[in-house]
Amino acid sequence: LYRIIDTLSYVIIPISVYCIFFSKDLVSIAFQRGAFDSTATYLTSQVFIGYSAGMLFIGLRTIVSNVFYAFGDTKVTLYITILGIFLNIGLNVLLFQYYGVVGLAYATSLSSAICHFIRLAMLKRFIRLDYKTLFFEMIKALSTSVISVLIPFYICEYIISLNSFMSIVLSAIVTVVLYLLVGKLLHIQAQNEVIQMVKLKLLKAGKQNKSKCD
Repeated sequence: LYRIIDTLSYVIIPISVYCIFFSKDLVSIAFQRGAFDSTATYLTSQVFIGYSAGMLFIGLRTIVSNVFYAFGDTKVTLYITILGIFLNIGLNVLLFQYYGVVGLAYATSLSSAICHFIRLAMLKRFIRLDYKTLFFEMIKALSTSVISVLIPFYICEYIISLNSFMSIVLSAIVTVVLYLLVGKLLHIQAQNEVIQMVKLKLLKAGKQNKSKCD
């Protein structure tokens, strides 16, 4: 479970950070055509940022919940799900008054984060994780992600002028390269796990293609 959470965090955190910084370009590529003008792009990008902030907690929800099911405890996940629904509704009402539709996105992310930490706290009934090391690895992944995204964001925003599509292509390549390099320097444990996983997938795909050709 520790390895799964650590590996998913290593993959999801940089995606989340990238989506936050390049939300406007991503939304522009996906939607800005016809009646979907720059004003709609800006508003949608702000909503996208709100949901991106909770991407990690939403991604880990099923992983942690499955542990309770494995131990035969279905009540805890049910209670936390019900709590999450009411918490989301309450935050929706509160944040909508101050931030409008953008507040609804942040309410979803915030309620997901709160429920995630409650699940981790209840998890101690069955197993104990090294939360200190796990938190430290997440901080390293987060700091590495911010560094890796900030550099291409600054380049695309202030140094060179590109359209949204080219900006996304260039920034994505630079972000991945920087993320791997900085992760190597900081000795992020999950990086080796992900690299080995990708190598095994490619090796397996290569063997399958070879067997089909034979």
